[in-house]
Order: sequence, then C-alpha cells, then structure tokens
Amino acid sequence: MSRTWHGVLRMLLAMAWMIAGVASGPGVMAQAPNTTVLIAPLDGAEVHLGEEITLAVEIHDAVDLYAVDVRTSFEPEFVQVTEVKPGDLPAPEFIIRRVKNNSTGTTWYATSQVRPTAPKSGDGVLHHITFKGVKEGTAHLAITSYVGLGEYGEDRPVAAPLGTTLKVLPARPPETPEPPTPTPPVIPTPQPGERAFSGHVWEGEPFDPGEPMAGVRVQLYGNDNPSALGTLLDETATDADGAFRLKTSAGYAYYNVWERTPDDYQSTGALSGEGGIKVTDDWVLYVDVGAGSYDPCAFWNVSTTPEERRRTFEGHVYLMVGGSQHTGEPKEGATVELYGYASNAPAGSGLALSAADGVLLDTAVTGEDGVFRLTTEERYAHYALYDPSALDAEAGAWAVCLDAHWLLYPAVPGGVYGGNVFWERPGQKVEVPTTHWLPLVFSPPLPAPYGGG
Repeated sequence: MSRTWHGVLRMLLAMAWMIAGVASGPGVMAQAPNTTVLIAPLDGAEVHLGEEITLAVEIHDAVDLYAVDVRTSFEPEFVQVTEVKPGDLPAPEFIIRRVKNNSTGTTWYATSQVRPTAPKSGDGVLHHITFKGVKEGTAHLAITSYVGLGEYGEDRPVAAPLGTTLKVLPARPPETPEPPTPTPPVIPTPQPGERAFSGHVWEGEPFDPGEPMAGVRVQLYGNDNPSALGTLLDETATDADGAFRLKTSAGYAYYNVWERTPDDYQSTGALSGEGGIKVTDDWVLYVDVGAGSYDPCAFWNVSTTPEERRRTFEGHVYLMVGGSQHTGEPKEGATVELYGYASNAPAGSGLALSAADGVLLDTAVTGEDGVFRLTTEERYAHYALYDPSALDAEAGAWAVCLDAHWLLYPAVPGGVYGGNVFWERPGQKVEVPTTHWLPLVFSPPLPAPYGGG
C-alpha cells in the first residue's frame, strides 16, 4: 500500500475523532509483532461449479486495533466475488471501503471504529468474502496489502499475511428424485345383485331442468380402483325426454357414470344421486354401493364454440446453474407434455392417481424465448404438465406443484392458464421414468364459471 493511502486512512480516522469531539490523542505506538492476518482455511477450500462459498479474512493476536485497510486478490478466471461483508474486529462502525472488482480480481475493505468505542484486541474476523465458482480449476487467494491502526493513528504491524487456495470442483450431478412408494388402496368388498343408475341430461345451467337433450351418450364403468376407468359395463343414449338408465349385475367397488358431452357443448354441472360423488361436471362416482336403484343423477350442458372449450396451458422453461440457482435465461429445445386423466378418487379415500393412466394430449418444444404452450379441447378430471428433464418447478394459478417434473390442474374450463415455470440444466436432457404417483384429489379455488366441458 502507498503511503498516500496510509495517510488518507489516518485522515479519515482523525475525522472520526472530530465527530466524537476528540481533538487529539497520545502518540504512543503499540508494537504487535505476533499479530497475524490470513484467509481461512489456510489448507484450502472447495466449491462446486455454479455454487458459492464464504471465506473469512481473520486476524489473530490483535493489540489495541481501531482501524484497518485490507486488499485481497483472486483469479477471476476461476472464481468471482459476489459479496464483501464486514467482520467483527475492529467493529465496523465507519466503513470506508467495501469494493469488489471481478475484472481485476481484487477486493478492498477498510473500516474504523468511532469513539467512544474502545480499541479491540485478540482474535476475530476482519471481513467475509463470498466466492462463486465459474470454471473448474484452482484459484489462489492472497492478501496483497494490510494496514492496521490504533485509536490515535499509530501503526499496528503484523507478520506477513497468509493466503489460501479455492478449488472449483465440477458441478454437482442433478438429483434424480425417487418416486414415493404408493400407499396400497383399501378396496371395498363388492356385493352381489343388480345395480341401476338413472337420470337426465338437460340443456342449460344447473339446477334448472331446462330443455331435455336427446341422443347424448352416457356410459357406466366398473373398477376396484378409481385410478383407472375400469371395464365398460353398460352404455345408452338419452331418449326424447333426456332420460337414461344404466344397469349391471357385475360386482365392483366403484362405479363411474360418465356423460359424454357432445362436441359442441360444455358441461356446466352435475347432480349425483344417492351414494354418488360428483367428480367433474360430466362425471359421477359411486363408492361401494349394493344392489338397488340409484337416482336421480343429472347433467347440464350449454352450447359453446371450440374457442370457448379450448384449454391453453402456458409457461416458460429457464436454465438452472449449480445445485439450486434459478436464472431468467430461457432454455431452448426443452420438451413439455400435457396429460389428461379421465378418472379420480373421492376426497379422503386415501387413493392415488397414477401417471401411467394419463392420456398424452399435446407436446411442446420451447424456442429461443423458452416459452411453451399446450392446448386441448378434451374434458378430463385432471390435467398435468410434465417436464421429464426439470430440476425444479413453480405452478401458476389454479395448479399445484407435485415435484420438479409435474404441475397438476383440476378439471378447469376453457381458458388460458399461465405462470407455470420449469428449470433445467443446460445441455443434454436426462430422462426419468414417466410413471409417477400423484397425490389425492385436491380442490383449489376455480375460476368462475367452473365447468368440466
């Protein structure tokens, strides 16, 4: 350090005395030949590419220290400094310099205490430096200049400062999530006997009878697990009065009545009969029902255009650096898929939905802007966005984030659903199995009007 800056530090310290109302001080110089300054740890440190580590510039055996000026150097080819933070010795009451320069590979930290704080002695941290690994290799860190002063500007000498090394290791490999072990479903015991499910299909809004809709297909499925449609047991078309009747003697734990809404219509509501649970506006699920008749079951539809029925799911794929650092840099060439699930489980049943039962509805590959857009006019109980190479995800409105790969929507009506984000690493994709267990039915607030069409 030049004597010019040494004099400036003394001048700034004198200003601190004036602020405290002290005109001058004794000219006693305390020698501290045993005082050492160093960058810890002396035996070197390691950081993974793209990650950060904070090292301490320490002082040991300080004697009546009041102000310091410390400059360090590093190799910016391998590491960059993201932050310089004050330490505890001396107390950082008047910070004169706190500078990082990633072009020249230098930092500069200077601080002083202010009266009436007494000088400090012993061991402590001058300041902290946070480094980020930017290239594999070993960076040499050094203290290129140190000046320590006492309360009245007297020198506080130290032994030769000691530096260290910081080795940048390869980036951590992405963690491949292990799919959770699904809880075995508790299957009710099917009872013998004939079951009949009857009702009506109306044109209009629920729960106004409206005009009957003739010729609408209604199907009955049976299964011992609601995570799949199961077996088609009966099918019919509504008569001139909009009425339907489905029956079966096959014993199952679950029966699904599915109104196949005509292409030019959108479902607006459903009424489950005795023992039934409304899943969507065109879907009613019956759980563990015995022999007998179950009515009334009703569905309502309104005429719509394809644009009104179209569901569009939008979002971005961005790059992730290191283990967890999100960036706003778009990822080109990322693949995102849209799946539909035509079955569901009643809330609180303890049953899960398997991704293997989903139907692939659309696939998008991001361009330079990292944007994906997926569309469908098909009606399903759930819609899922899937990025097989994602390391993290964030759900938009009406959706929930299941894990780094999956964003799940309920039976949303036609509209645009944005705000979805996936993060991937640069380079080649890492494929993971598409079979994944999804959680129980969820019921987030839905946009009005809510519909299954």
